[in-house]
Parts: sequence; C-alpha cells; structure tokens
Amino acid sequence: MPLADFDFLFGRWSIRNRALCTRLRNAHDWREFDALLDCRRIGRLGNIAHFRTACDGMPLEGVSIRLYDPQNDRWNISWSDSPRAGALQPAITGSFAGSTGAFYGNTIWEGRYVRVRLLWLRATHPHFEQAFSLDNGRTWETNWYMALSACETRPAPGVVVASAAIPLRAT
Repeated sequence: MPLADFDFLFGRWSIRNRALCTRLRNAHDWREFDALLDCRRIGRLGNIAHFRTACDGMPLEGVSIRLYDPQNDRWNISWSDSPRAGALQPAITGSFAGSTGAFYGNTIWEGRYVRVRLLWLRATHPHFEQAFSLDNGRTWETNWYMALSACETRPAPGVVVASAAIPLRAT
C-alpha cells in the first residue's frame, strides 16, 4: 500500500547529517552536525516530519510534508524551514520502487534554476540524500546526506498511533 511507503520513518530519530557548505561550485567543504526528527502520519493524507538542529550555533527547524496522490500513485513532498520562515518550497514528486524512493522537482538556488533529486532508502537505519543538477538531471551533485538511528521503539509498519485529542472549547 503506497500510503504506507513512509511508515518506516514514523517515530523519533537521531540524525547524523553531512551537508555541502558551498553548492554547485565543485566544492568539498562538508559540515557534519546532529539533528532530531519526529515523523507521524496525517490520517489518510500522508505524513509530516519535524526536523530540529543547531547549525553554526543557530537553531534551525524544518518541516517536511509528504502527501500521497492516489490518482497518480506518487508522493508530493514539500519543505519549509526557519531560515525561510513562511515559505513552502516547491513540491518534489516521486515514488518508491522496492526499498528506494526517488523524488524529483525544480527550485531556485542562489538565483539559478536547479533540478532537485531526493533519495530515501527504507531500512532499519534509513538513509536520505539530496542532490542538485544544473543540466536537467544529466549530472548530479549530492549536497546532503542523512543517516538515521531510532531514538525509541516505533510502531510496527501499518500501525497508526493515535495522537492525544485536543478538546474543543464550547463558545
């Protein structure tokens, strides 16, 4: 069931990030840092993940919203982060084939049109990578790797964990 594609990611994760500081300039100046990720299902729509870290001593937060489109059998993934507060980045779309998810889209990076590729590997220790292309996908520069380790026991695939209900106040 494709709606369950990201069930492996539900729960809390510790992440070891490796990010390229200077992108699209053939640089090799990598920065490593740790982060936390919390991911949960949004009913039959998809899931949402909250990313938290400190980068260069400054707090950074991000939210990834993954919505499943059953008519086209694909995922639409959007990202927003604290450096660009209030902005939702253009959706990246794709699907899983076996244990690997490949998602593609377009964005603007430092004033240039770039093609974006996200890869997710479903495993006991999931792996993520992001790459940019200036030649419409003929060549790619990977600029971000994430290696995830579970922080706590997660529900079995397909098990939906109920959230605490927020009581509505009568007016």
